Amino acid sequence: MFGVKTQENKLGDSTLADACLLERDTQKIDQPALTGESFSLTKHSGEGIHSGSMSTRSQTEVVVTATGVSASFGKATPHVETSTHVGHYQQVS
Repeated sequence: MFGVKTQENKLGDSTLADACLLERDTQKIDQPALTGESFSLTKHSGEGIHSGSMSTRSQTEVVVTATGVSASFGKATPHVETSTHVGHYQQVS
């Protein structure tokens, strides 16, 4: 397919961009860095996965849907940059 970027995820690989699953199989995904969830989620063909997610079962092929500031982690950047909240580690430093 012209202009479509795909990425092959193997067991333990971290997804480098937001993507959509192509395989007919389901895929177990860990995404605690983004959502804080401590358990794997089951994603099905056609469902999206976030950058930073980790594949916990087999291998699958995905179509990249967003990168950089357009991806899940990138969208959070402006919120972090403009935050005035002082965290615990900043208070004790």
